[in-house]
Amino acid sequence: EEPDIAANSARTAQLKTQFESVNAAYELKKQEQDAIAGTLRRATSDRRGLMKTRDSSAHTRKQHLAAIDKLKRELVDFIPQQLARLGERVADPQKRTVQELESERDKAKKRVRKQEAKHGGRNL
Repeated sequence: EEPDIAANSARTAQLKTQFESVNAAYELKKQEQDAIAGTLRRATSDRRGLMKTRDSSAHTRKQHLAAIDKLKRELVDFIPQQLARLGERVADPQKRTVQELESERDKAKKRVRKQEAKHGGRNL
């Protein structure tokens, strides 16, 4: 019986060594799989974040386009009302620049103040 025990002990040691090597390989593969799964989870999370951002920006864009359409409709109503109230814009036949017109306005205001001062500070 002793040879059987020795043979079984050797076989058990061999199987134990084989099990340990297979178990070590399994652990390595499991670590690799966990790393890949972690990367996949992060990528999925990033994708969900990007999709939320995209959806949010699309919603904001729709809101802005709606606001622009509303302003356009208001302008379509407003411009004819103002033209009816104020009349057409007057073209300057002398083709003066804005700066020239502003300087003439300032000169006129200065003349009016001078006349008011001359007449005792009363508004003319």
